[in-house]
Amino acid sequence: MITKAIMNDKLLNDLKDAIKKNRKYVGYNIYSVKDGMIAKGNNVESRALNEYIIGRQLFRNNISVPEMYRFISPYLLDPKAEDPLLKEWYILMQEIKGVGLLNVGGEDRKIANKQYVSELEKISQLGIVAEDVVHNVLFDEKQKKIYFTDFEFWKKGTPEEIEKTYAWLKKYRK
Repeated sequence: MITKAIMNDKLLNDLKDAIKKNRKYVGYNIYSVKDGMIAKGNNVESRALNEYIIGRQLFRNNISVPEMYRFISPYLLDPKAEDPLLKEWYILMQEIKGVGLLNVGGEDRKIANKQYVSELEKISQLGIVAEDVVHNVLFDEKQKKIYFTDFEFWKKGTPEEIEKTYAWLKKYRK
C-alpha cells in the first residue's frame, strides 16, 4: 500500500523538522521525532539498510533491541535537499532510555551481564555475528533489561565466525 511506503505526511514533516532544527538531538545523527520514537541517520544506504533489516530480524526473534518502524529514503524527505542531513537514509525506531552497559554497577551489573550473554547466544543461534557490541548496549534501570543498539556492521556469520562467538561465550560464562 502506497500510504504505508510513503508514511503519513505529519511524521515525515516531524522528521524533517527534527533534523533541520536539531531538535532534541540525542546522539550522533540521532533525533527525537516524537515521544518514544527516534530517527537514526546514515549517509551510506547499504549500512542503514543492513541495520534496519538486522534490527527487524532480531526484534521478530525476541532479541532485546529497539523496534524498527520504517526505513526512509532521503528522496521521501526532500528530493531537492541542499541540507546534507536531509540527504541521509533514516531509520525510525523505538527510543530506548538507559545507561551504557559499561556504566552499570552493583547488582544491576550482574543482571545486565547475565542478559548480555544470554542475548548474544540467541543472536548467534540466528547466525548473526555482532560487531562492536559492548559499546552499543543500553541498560534500562527501571525495567532491569538490556537493549542492543547500532547494528549497521552486524552480519550473517560464517560457521567459523559463529563457532568463535560460541567459544568466547563459553569462556565468558565461567
